[in-house]
Amino acid sequence: MEHIYRDESFGEEWFDYEVVYKMVADKFSTNSKFVEVGSWKGRSASYMLVEIINSQKNIELTCIDNWIDETIYQIFLQNTSVFKDKLKHIRKSSINAVNEFENSSLDFVFLDGDHSYDSVTTDISIWLPKIKPGGILAGHDYHPTEWSGVVQAVNEKLTDVSIIDHCWIYNV
Repeated sequence: MEHIYRDESFGEEWFDYEVVYKMVADKFSTNSKFVEVGSWKGRSASYMLVEIINSQKNIELTCIDNWIDETIYQIFLQNTSVFKDKLKHIRKSSINAVNEFENSSLDFVFLDGDHSYDSVTTDISIWLPKIKPGGILAGHDYHPTEWSGVVQAVNEKLTDVSIIDHCWIYNV
C-alpha cells in the first residue's frame, strides 16, 4: 500500500519519525499491540498503519487522544477512514485511557501528547507498566531547547535511552 500521510488533509507536518515507526513495525511480530498517545489528525497513525499493512503482520494499533476540538476529531476520522477495520481509537486523555490496558500487554507505546514536564513524567509512569518485557516505550520531541520539559522528564525517569530523529526510545 502506498503511503497517504503526506496528503494536505493531514495538516501540520509535525510527524518526522518515519524511521522510528518503520523500525518498530519491522521489529515486532504478528499479534503485537501498539498504542499511540497523541494522534491529532492521524498523520503518524496513517504512516504506521501502512507500514503494518505492508509488513503483512497482524499488529493492532490503538490511537489515544482527547480530541477536545470536535473539528480535529472529525479530520482524524476522515484521514484514517481507509484503515477503519485496522485502527482502534480511544477518545480520552492518556491518564483516563491507560486503564483500558492490562500490565505487560503492549509491545510498543509512543507518547506524543502533552509535552509539559508533569504530563510526560506522568505518562512515562503510567504507561511503562503496560509494556511487555522486550517491548519499547518511546516518545517525540526530545529537543533540549524547544521541549525542555520532555527532556527533563525522560532523563529523570529512564536510563539508557536512545535518541533517533528527536525521539527517545526506551527498551523494556
